Amino acid sequence: MIRRCGCAPPCPKRIKHLTNIPRNVVLALAGDLEKIVAAPVLEYSPLLSDADLVEIIACGQVREVLTAVASRRPLSEKVSDSWSSPWTCRR
Repeated sequence: MIRRCGCAPPCPKRIKHLTNIPRNVVLALAGDLEKIVAAPVLEYSPLLSDADLVEIIACGQVREVLTAVASRRPLSEKVSDSWSSPWTCRR
């Protein structure tokens, strides 16, 4: 689990828009079970692909996390269509 935002590195609120951080860090933050950690990255990170987002939706850990994905702008058709598709979590 990543530390809560007090904001010791890595801080999701500070890195949510960055493009120069390691992909594994972004995926770890996006997959965190704590809304305060995952939501900023899920909503804003340009490093998450549609495939990443579809997988996160399929694994649907926490409702607030799914809400963060739905708040992304723009949200691709592929990602929005995954809400109504049968989900298979591959994690």
